[in-house]
Amino acid sequence: MILNHSRTCWLCYLLSVLLLLSLTVPLQADGKYYPEKVYKTPPRIPHQRAIIVYKDGIEKLIIESELSGPGQEFGWIIPLPAKPLTFEKSTPGLIKTLELKLQPEIVHDSRKSLPSIISMVVFFTIVFLIFMYNKPKNLMAKVLCILIIAILSSVGLPVMMGGLSSAYEMIAVHQMQEVGSYQLAVLEARDADGLDTWLRENSYAGLDISDKQVIEDYIKENWYFVAARLKREGEGLSRPHPLAMTFPTQQVIYPLRLTGTVGSDVYLDLFVICDKKAQCERLILECSDTFQLRHKKSYYGNSITSELPWYQGIVHNIDIGHPQAIDLMWDGCFISRLSGTLTPQLMQTDLVLSLVKGDAQRKCYYSQQGAILTAISFCSFIWCISLIILLFVAYFRYKTQEKQKAMLDKAGKQLLVILLLIVIPIYLALPKVKVQTHRLSKHIHFVTWRMNLDYLKETFQENQQLKQIQDKDIMAQKVLEIINEVSDSHLDYDIKEEDSPFNFTVEKDETGLFIRFYDEGGFPIDISLNPDSQE
Repeated sequence: MILNHSRTCWLCYLLSVLLLLSLTVPLQADGKYYPEKVYKTPPRIPHQRAIIVYKDGIEKLIIESELSGPGQEFGWIIPLPAKPLTFEKSTPGLIKTLELKLQPEIVHDSRKSLPSIISMVVFFTIVFLIFMYNKPKNLMAKVLCILIIAILSSVGLPVMMGGLSSAYEMIAVHQMQEVGSYQLAVLEARDADGLDTWLRENSYAGLDISDKQVIEDYIKENWYFVAARLKREGEGLSRPHPLAMTFPTQQVIYPLRLTGTVGSDVYLDLFVICDKKAQCERLILECSDTFQLRHKKSYYGNSITSELPWYQGIVHNIDIGHPQAIDLMWDGCFISRLSGTLTPQLMQTDLVLSLVKGDAQRKCYYSQQGAILTAISFCSFIWCISLIILLFVAYFRYKTQEKQKAMLDKAGKQLLVILLLIVIPIYLALPKVKVQTHRLSKHIHFVTWRMNLDYLKETFQENQQLKQIQDKDIMAQKVLEIINEVSDSHLDYDIKEEDSPFNFTVEKDETGLFIRFYDEGGFPIDISLNPDSQE
């Protein structure tokens, strides 16, 4: 049978749509589909990550900064609105855990739903063409077909769019101490020149004109200054351990004015733990939730029968079990993640966060791939719904089959052309971010990681040399050696000594040294070197 011109056009249009959809679906030779884990990546500019814990008028500020440049010593001046109460060496584990768990929603790999979308488009188009070229014998047949289409559309359509000292009277040194890799001094200055002189005499870089202007403003507001000298090994880009400090304040604040004098953009990731949701005009609220205290059995180790405390997000089901989080969080606390790129103009004033009552929320972004798939899926949705509308209009407006066919043929082609043209505008309108992806078969995934952990557990317990070691540093070095030995055949990711997800630390209790691994939520998983202790 020879197709007429109209049918040929419709066949070409249908094939072009199917081709467009199929281009977004990579073939799986083994018939398996492995979703990707997607994480938002910050821009390649200086990056600061910080945690603010605010409760009862006391703010605990935990700051981690990237340092880049030659030399082994760096000086760091931190303005604070009040005299600090305490300093602590913090670890990167909690910040990395919060960064991993409080990710915004990222639409990326929706290929799993594309086969159903393709089937839906084909089905609706075929039904549409049947109505065009084959007239049902009675009204009931048409109504039945329309009802079937409506039911299938309501069920099958995917969800869319969604050495320090002071020698100057102008400077008062209130406190001096060493905290981890930092030497700290708490300074109270009467003017910027006096602070500048003190810094130069104590081997810090001096203040330039823009620095002095900001310092003078801080002095007028009775702020204090923490001078921190970092000693590091090596040069180039490094990320020293976070520094924690507490101070009284009537408002949640993050000092920025002195950072803004550097003259370059800074990307800030700020995690705020308090009783309410935190907001700031200069940063985007990417994720927030209320957390409740939970308990569960420990995985294994010296305390297999003990209850581990952890926190769970009420709305987003985010689980956080890092030991440091247990000390900083409380039942019913609210965690907000605020992120954004700050230009020097945006850093002319400090960040003062507003605390408001509100519901949990999660910002939605799209990867390049996710935006393409979403645009195509949305147009497919509109296509199917529009076909239903056109069928109703054609049937109730025109009495003869010839007029119905002509109307459906013309309107259907126009609709298809319009949808093909608006795919690009929809794609451009979606908020997109750069992402990094980890495929299940090639990188960290909780199930495979736990299987590898079980293997490491047996390896550690069979190693008699480990049981004789009593020094933490020697133990950590030996553990890394064992991990490197088995990495080629059993592990497909790097493990390092750090209290962050998928890494380990060496801990000590009354039974001796043991190895502690951390899962995706920061939960500690203790591996005793004595198998008998786990029975």
